[in-house]
Amino acid sequence: MNNSATNLAQRPLPPRISIIIPSRPEESVTAALAGIRNSAYPPERLELWHTVGNQPSGQRNRCAVQAQGDLLYFLDSDTLLPPGGHAGRDADPLALMAQLFQAHPRAIVGGPSLTPPGDQPFQQGVGLVLGSRFGGGAVRARYARVGATRATDQHEIILCNMMMDRASFRQLQGFNEHLYPNEENDLICRMQSAGGEVIYVPAAGIYRSQRSSLRKFMKQIYTYGRGRAAQTLLSPRSFSLMVLPAVLFTLYWILLGPFCLWLWPSLAARLSVPDGLRRLLPLAPGLFYVALNLGFSVFESLRAKRPGQATWLPLLFFLHHFLYGAGFLAGLGLRRRGFHDPGAAACTVRLVKPFGAGW
Repeated sequence: MNNSATNLAQRPLPPRISIIIPSRPEESVTAALAGIRNSAYPPERLELWHTVGNQPSGQRNRCAVQAQGDLLYFLDSDTLLPPGGHAGRDADPLALMAQLFQAHPRAIVGGPSLTPPGDQPFQQGVGLVLGSRFGGGAVRARYARVGATRATDQHEIILCNMMMDRASFRQLQGFNEHLYPNEENDLICRMQSAGGEVIYVPAAGIYRSQRSSLRKFMKQIYTYGRGRAAQTLLSPRSFSLMVLPAVLFTLYWILLGPFCLWLWPSLAARLSVPDGLRRLLPLAPGLFYVALNLGFSVFESLRAKRPGQATWLPLLFFLHHFLYGAGFLAGLGLRRRGFHDPGAAACTVRLVKPFGAGW
């Protein structure tokens, strides 16, 4: 046997990956399953699970119990691996993430969820908001390629494109089924507390369409804020100070009217505020925000070479900031019995493709 054949024989096999896709009964996973076939990862080293139900946290746990892979990879029913994945191993999200486990055996690894180029203009606007500094803030790396591969925390990893070693997942007893959303944030916090690593890989992006209407976008952001509150109530140590600006922003706009009508006139008189400033001072923070909003709306639309988006972005930025804080405040009123019931995780689990088989 020549040297090249010997080296090939001694080359370690890539880790086995169990792909888990939950969906609701009314959702189709045809596109997601077709997208997986774009992967350059050896198909015989992939196992594919699909689960149908109405409790995603529990559905993922049910699949993970039966999965046999070294690694677990979580996708959503509406996520697509990039079409260019077949072009080479270096461009494949599965390969990019899996290779990190050689040096980081106990880890959670994830990449961004990108807006498909073919999405409608409104969806493109939502993607710009979520992936911008002004809109997404600390979590913008979930929706845009930001920086280089690095150690990170719960803020930059999104569950629809997340990989984890199976041993750690089982040791941590999987996702907290009381939580949806934010179940991945809770798991990441527990992983780091147990000494595991969390790694963000900007090159390992997948594609996922944004919400297609203003109503759906508003519900999404409100639900995210509510999920953050539920996570905080279940695990106070997971509280992030990064939620405070959104909460203060929401309280400002809610209380601005009553403050100006009832409290400010008497307070301004006691403080001897000049007449010219009496109306301006309470509005100053709001006016400053409006100026920032308009500035970032123009900047983001020009940066993305979509000048027409500047008409949508100011409203989307405002709703994003306001509704996240509103959802968090509303979520603080929850009690444990108000969270998702693990008993509601009844679902069907199907092995779509076992290890060793091709597509």
